[in-house]
Amino acid sequence: MEISEAIGEAADRCAQIDLDAVDATRLRTSLAEFRSGLSRLEASFARMTHAAQRAGAHLGTGARDTAEWVGRETGTSTHRNRIAAELGEAMSKSTELADAGTSGRISNDKAAAAVGAADGIVLDAAIIDEISELPLNSVRPAAENWRARNDAANEASRAERQRARRVLHLTGQADGMTRIDGLLEPDSA
Repeated sequence: MEISEAIGEAADRCAQIDLDAVDATRLRTSLAEFRSGLSRLEASFARMTHAAQRAGAHLGTGARDTAEWVGRETGTSTHRNRIAAELGEAMSKSTELADAGTSGRISNDKAAAAVGAADGIVLDAAIIDEISELPLNSVRPAAENWRARNDAANEASRAERQRARRVLHLTGQADGMTRIDGLLEPDSA
Protein backbone atom coordinates (compact mmCIF):
# COMPACT_ATOMS: atom_id res chain seq x y z
CA MET A 1 0.00 0.00 0.00
CA GLU A 2 1.29 3.46 -0.89
CA ILE A 3 1.80 6.07 1.83
CA SER A 4 -0.95 8.33 0.50
CA GLU A 5 -3.41 5.42 0.36
CA ALA A 6 -2.68 4.42 3.96
CA ILE A 7 -3.07 7.99 5.21
CA GLY A 8 -6.27 8.50 3.21
CA GLU A 9 -7.71 5.25 4.52
CA ALA A 10 -6.86 6.15 8.12
CA ALA A 11 -8.44 9.60 7.73
CA ASP A 12 -11.58 8.08 6.22
CA ARG A 13 -11.88 5.53 9.04
CA CYS A 14 -11.46 8.26 11.68
CA ALA A 15 -14.12 10.41 10.01
CA GLN A 16 -16.62 7.54 10.25
CA ILE A 17 -16.38 7.23 14.04
CA ASP A 18 -19.47 8.40 15.90
CA LEU A 19 -17.76 10.53 18.55
CA ASP A 20 -21.04 11.11 20.39
CA ALA A 21 -21.17 7.38 21.14
CA VAL A 22 -17.75 7.36 22.84
CA ASP A 23 -17.59 8.05 26.59
CA ALA A 24 -15.43 10.87 28.00
CA THR A 25 -12.78 8.58 29.49
CA ARG A 26 -12.23 6.78 26.20
CA LEU A 27 -12.28 10.12 24.33
CA ARG A 28 -9.57 11.46 26.65
CA THR A 29 -7.36 8.42 26.09
CA SER A 30 -8.06 8.36 22.36
CA LEU A 31 -7.40 12.08 21.99
CA ALA A 32 -3.91 11.76 23.51
CA GLU A 33 -3.17 8.68 21.37
CA PHE A 34 -4.50 10.44 18.26
CA ARG A 35 -2.30 13.53 18.84
CA SER A 36 0.72 11.33 19.44
CA GLY A 37 0.00 9.47 16.21
CA LEU A 38 -0.31 12.76 14.31
CA SER A 39 3.03 13.84 15.74
CA ARG A 40 4.64 10.62 14.50
CA LEU A 41 3.13 11.22 11.06
CA GLU A 42 4.43 14.81 11.11
CA ALA A 43 7.92 13.43 11.80
CA SER A 44 7.56 11.20 8.75
CA PHE A 45 6.26 14.18 6.77
CA ALA A 46 9.40 16.09 7.79
CA ARG A 47 11.63 13.30 6.55
CA MET A 48 9.65 13.09 3.30
CA THR A 49 9.75 16.88 2.77
CA HIS A 50 13.52 16.91 3.17
CA ALA A 51 13.90 13.94 0.80
CA ALA A 52 11.73 15.70 -1.79
CA GLN A 53 13.79 18.88 -1.40
CA ARG A 54 17.03 16.91 -1.85
CA ALA A 55 15.58 15.25 -4.94
CA GLY A 56 14.49 18.60 -6.41
CA ALA A 57 10.82 17.58 -6.51
CA HIS A 58 9.77 21.24 -6.69
CA LEU A 59 11.83 22.00 -9.82
CA GLY A 60 9.69 23.02 -12.76
CA THR A 61 6.74 23.96 -10.56
CA GLY A 62 7.55 27.65 -10.17
CA ALA A 63 8.06 27.20 -6.44
CA ARG A 64 11.37 28.16 -4.92
CA ASP A 65 11.51 25.05 -2.72
CA THR A 66 9.50 21.97 -1.80
CA ALA A 67 7.96 23.69 1.22
CA GLU A 68 6.48 26.41 -0.98
CA TRP A 69 5.23 23.87 -3.51
CA VAL A 70 3.56 21.76 -0.78
CA GLY A 71 1.97 24.91 0.64
CA ARG A 72 0.52 25.85 -2.75
CA GLU A 73 -0.74 22.34 -3.45
CA THR A 74 -2.32 21.76 -0.06
CA GLY A 75 -3.25 25.24 1.19
CA THR A 76 -0.89 24.83 4.14
CA SER A 77 1.68 27.14 5.67
CA THR A 78 4.91 27.41 3.69
CA HIS A 79 6.60 28.48 6.92
CA ARG A 80 5.49 25.31 8.73
CA ASN A 81 6.50 23.23 5.72
CA ARG A 82 9.98 24.81 5.85
CA ILE A 83 10.24 23.96 9.53
CA ALA A 84 9.32 20.39 8.57
CA ALA A 85 12.02 20.35 5.87
CA GLU A 86 14.61 21.61 8.39
CA LEU A 87 13.52 18.96 10.86
CA GLY A 88 13.74 16.32 8.14
CA GLU A 89 17.27 17.46 7.31
CA ALA A 90 18.22 17.24 11.00
CA MET A 91 16.71 13.74 11.14
CA SER A 92 18.82 12.72 8.15
CA LYS A 93 21.91 13.66 10.18
CA SER A 94 20.82 12.13 13.50
CA THR A 95 19.34 8.65 13.60
CA GLU A 96 18.62 9.21 17.30
CA LEU A 97 16.43 12.19 16.44
CA ALA A 98 14.71 10.36 13.58
CA ASP A 99 14.00 7.35 15.80
CA ALA A 100 12.75 9.51 18.69
CA GLY A 101 10.41 11.50 16.43
CA THR A 102 9.00 8.69 14.32
CA SER A 103 8.53 6.41 17.35
CA GLY A 104 6.74 9.11 19.34
CA ARG A 105 9.35 9.23 22.13
CA ILE A 106 9.48 12.98 21.54
CA SER A 107 6.76 15.01 19.90
CA ASN A 108 7.26 16.66 16.54
CA ASP A 109 6.88 20.03 18.28
CA LYS A 110 9.70 19.23 20.72
CA ALA A 111 11.92 17.96 17.91
CA ALA A 112 11.33 21.08 15.80
CA ALA A 113 11.97 23.39 18.78
CA ALA A 114 15.23 21.60 19.59
CA VAL A 115 16.39 21.65 15.97
CA GLY A 116 15.62 25.36 15.68
CA ALA A 117 17.55 26.12 18.86
CA ALA A 118 20.47 23.89 17.86
CA ASP A 119 21.00 26.09 14.79
CA GLY A 120 22.51 23.46 12.54
CA ILE A 121 24.36 21.46 15.20
CA VAL A 122 23.49 17.76 15.01
CA LEU A 123 21.46 16.71 18.04
CA ASP A 124 22.95 13.87 20.02
CA ALA A 125 21.35 11.23 22.22
CA ALA A 126 22.01 13.22 25.41
CA ILE A 127 19.94 16.25 24.40
CA ILE A 128 17.23 14.05 22.91
CA ASP A 129 16.97 12.14 26.21
CA GLU A 130 16.89 15.43 28.12
CA ILE A 131 14.13 17.01 26.05
CA SER A 132 12.02 13.85 26.11
CA GLU A 133 11.48 14.53 29.83
CA LEU A 134 10.81 18.28 29.52
CA PRO A 135 7.60 20.20 28.87
CA LEU A 136 7.50 21.82 25.43
CA ASN A 137 8.16 25.35 26.73
CA SER A 138 11.45 24.20 28.29
CA VAL A 139 12.84 22.48 25.18
CA ARG A 140 14.17 25.57 23.35
CA PRO A 141 16.12 26.91 26.36
CA ALA A 142 17.53 23.46 27.10
CA ALA A 143 18.61 23.02 23.48
CA GLU A 144 20.14 26.52 23.41
CA ASN A 145 22.15 25.71 26.55
CA TRP A 146 23.22 22.39 25.02
CA ARG A 147 24.28 24.19 21.84
CA ALA A 148 26.29 26.75 23.81
CA ARG A 149 28.09 23.98 25.71
CA ASN A 150 28.76 21.90 22.60
CA ASP A 151 29.51 24.63 20.08
CA ALA A 152 31.33 27.29 22.10
CA ALA A 153 34.36 27.12 19.81
CA ASN A 154 32.17 27.53 16.75
CA GLU A 155 30.00 30.48 17.80
CA ALA A 156 31.41 32.49 14.88
CA SER A 157 30.31 29.76 12.49
CA ARG A 158 26.81 30.12 13.95
CA ALA A 159 26.61 33.68 12.61
CA GLU A 160 27.87 32.44 9.26
CA ARG A 161 25.23 29.66 9.18
CA GLN A 162 22.56 32.21 10.03
CA ARG A 163 23.68 34.50 7.20
CA ALA A 164 23.58 31.55 4.80
CA ARG A 165 19.94 30.89 5.74
CA ARG A 166 18.81 34.46 5.04
CA VAL A 167 15.94 34.79 2.64
CA LEU A 168 13.62 37.63 1.70
CA HIS A 169 10.66 37.01 -0.58
CA LEU A 170 8.49 39.84 -1.94
CA THR A 171 5.18 38.94 -3.55
CA GLY A 172 2.97 41.46 -5.34
CA GLN A 173 -0.69 41.24 -4.40
CA ALA A 174 -3.67 41.83 -6.65
CA ASP A 175 -4.60 44.99 -4.75
CA GLY A 176 -1.14 46.55 -5.26
CA MET A 177 0.15 45.68 -1.80
CA THR A 178 3.35 43.67 -1.37
CA ARG A 179 3.62 40.67 0.94
CA ILE A 180 7.04 40.26 2.59
CA ASP A 181 8.20 36.88 3.89
CA GLY A 182 11.70 36.29 5.11
CA LEU A 183 14.19 35.03 7.58
CA LEU A 184 17.01 37.32 8.73
CA GLU A 185 19.90 36.88 11.14
CA PRO A 186 19.97 39.30 14.10
CA ASP A 187 22.33 41.87 12.51
CA SER A 188 20.26 42.20 9.32
CA ALA A 189 16.97 42.24 11.22
